[in-house]
Amino acid sequence: MIHSSALSPTVDFAANAEINLLSRLLSAFWRALPFIALAAALVYPFYKHIQVGLILVAGGAAFAILPGFAPRLAASIAHFVDCLSNRKFLLIVCAAGLLLRLPMILHPGPLGGDNAIYVHSAQSIASGLGFGDYIVYPPGQAFWFAFWIAIFGADLHLLSAVQCGLSIASAPITYFGFARYSKSGARWSAIFIAAYPAIVIWSGSLGHETTVIFLFSILFLILSRPSFAYSPKLWVLCGLAAGVTALVRPTMVIFPALVACALVVAVHSVRKAVAPVLITTLAMALAIAPWTIRNYLRFHEFALISTNFGGVLLSANHPESDGIYMEVSQIGKGLSRVEQDRLQRRLAVQSILSNPRLFAKRVVMRIIVQWGGETSIVDSVFGTTPSFGQTVRQLLRSLAQLAWVWFLSAWCIGVVRLRTMPLLNDLPISWVVCLTALIFVMHSILEPIARHHLPLLPFAAGISLPAYGDWLVRKAMGIAPSRTSAIAEEV
Repeated sequence: MIHSSALSPTVDFAANAEINLLSRLLSAFWRALPFIALAAALVYPFYKHIQVGLILVAGGAAFAILPGFAPRLAASIAHFVDCLSNRKFLLIVCAAGLLLRLPMILHPGPLGGDNAIYVHSAQSIASGLGFGDYIVYPPGQAFWFAFWIAIFGADLHLLSAVQCGLSIASAPITYFGFARYSKSGARWSAIFIAAYPAIVIWSGSLGHETTVIFLFSILFLILSRPSFAYSPKLWVLCGLAAGVTALVRPTMVIFPALVACALVVAVHSVRKAVAPVLITTLAMALAIAPWTIRNYLRFHEFALISTNFGGVLLSANHPESDGIYMEVSQIGKGLSRVEQDRLQRRLAVQSILSNPRLFAKRVVMRIIVQWGGETSIVDSVFGTTPSFGQTVRQLLRSLAQLAWVWFLSAWCIGVVRLRTMPLLNDLPISWVVCLTALIFVMHSILEPIARHHLPLLPFAAGISLPAYGDWLVRKAMGIAPSRTSAIAEEV
């Protein structure tokens, strides 16, 4: 148990004022984000010079609103889903998730880019040669694939099946994380993971985002335990899981700061947050340390996990860049990977500070690219000239964008109808809001790629869509609207 001694009234007042300010800022961000993203989706067709894409924006918004005018359909679907037992619901969701992913397993997309590097490194590990000297990328995804390659060989159908299975497994884990708060939120999140087009399509690739969704689901489940704030065992488990996540996505080294922020907001006490954050940080460091030590022994320089940050930051902020990507591997080429990363970071910061107006314009542009559309996800998986032809490719791109705008519209409706301040009193929900703020800010500064927001979406669905669903049912049945809590249905 954590015991906090009484503070002086002045200190308590100051601390509570700061905590309340932080809560209000996070609440304001969460309320604003879907509207910012929806505005980005409206601008995105103009940015791409494909104004016909506005039809998809209008269609997605219509799909979010029109079910409210189909009372029998809305009521029947809601009644059917609500009457299913938890076990039957999860079986149906997982079966549907598998059915939707079968084409991805049977016909995996071409291997290229980051995914090819993951597989090449995994083959080296599986053959006993180790990870090698290329530490630009983190090791987590490669080691995950190496486990399966060592047993079954480097078959793309198998590796695609592994990722699809991991994606499906995320649904029940997220479900049980939300179940403490809301039956509706748990079911929305599980359905979203199983059937949301961009997640389904991306799970057929070998990209790390699918693995991150799974790991985020585990972290969310751990944080959702009622005893978390008073359980050292859960703090250690959370730290180890966060360390593994950071080895897949290095930006998660900031996890302790996110947990600290979430705990302070949820328990309204800085002192009560100290012990969980400290132990979680130590456990996380324990998970990462072997890799850091390995890097030092091999390169004789400190590299916590990987050396990709400097290049990505400079690529998006170099004076000659388009603000999204630029090839910068030649800058600092004669240096070691670690020194090159440091040089590229310094140059990126200098570029930002030397022209803040250009940087601000690029931030707006990157928000539009990051949150405006998901059509690029289809091309990232299948390429721009897939074997199934351009007609199917364009249909898949349209489906991804329709679903994206539908979700943003539903999220906007949900966030208008929910009360977000009580929402932030729940630790895992507060953590999701903090995590979303980090991802939003980070990709406003570097590498705006739509797939990077995928790991956030199942949790946004579980938080905001219950209020949207309540709005649909009430509108369909002619019931007067009422503001609902973020977790609309307590269990």
